[in-house]
Amino acid sequence: AQKPLSQAQMVTSMLQIFAIRAAAELERQQAEQKIREQAALLDITTDAMFVRDRQNRILFWNQGAEQLYGWQAAEVLGQDATALLCKDTSTQVEAALDVVFESGSWQGELDKVTKSGKEIIVSSRLTLVCNEAGIPEAILCVDTDITEKKLLEKQFLRTQRLESLGTLAGGIAHD
Repeated sequence: AQKPLSQAQMVTSMLQIFAIRAAAELERQQAEQKIREQAALLDITTDAMFVRDRQNRILFWNQGAEQLYGWQAAEVLGQDATALLCKDTSTQVEAALDVVFESGSWQGELDKVTKSGKEIIVSSRLTLVCNEAGIPEAILCVDTDITEKKLLEKQFLRTQRLESLGTLAGGIAHD
C-alpha cells in the first residue's frame, strides 16, 4: 500500500510540475519569436518567395512576391499557384515541378504573369520541402524578375548582328 504524500512532498511535486510547464512555455515563446524573426527576414528580401503545397495551393507569400506580382498575401493564400501566375497551363512549370519531385530542386527561367496581366520572365529556384519523416510536403519558390535583363540582352545581340552586317557590307563594298 502506498502512503499518502506529506505536505512537503506535495508542494515539491507541484513546484516541479510548475517548473516543467514554465520551461515548456518559455521554450514555445522562444520558438515563436524565432519564427517571427525568420518571417521578417523573408520579407526583407526583394526576391519573390512563396510556398506551394503538393496540391499547388499557395501557403506562404512574402512582401517580395507582393511587389513583383501585385497580389497581397491575403488574395493568394489557398489559390492555385500555376493558375494564378501563368498565362496558360504552363508546360514549363509542370516540367519544372516534375524535376523537383524527382531530384529535390530545379533552377531555370519561367514566363509568368502579374496581377495587371504584364508578362514577365523570372529566374526561378524551386526546392522540395520535406517533413521530419522525409515525406515531401511543399515547394519553396524563389523568383527574381529578369525581364529587363533579358530585354537588354536581346537589344545587345541585335546591335551586334547589325554591326556584323555593317562590317560584312563594308568588306564587300571594298572588294
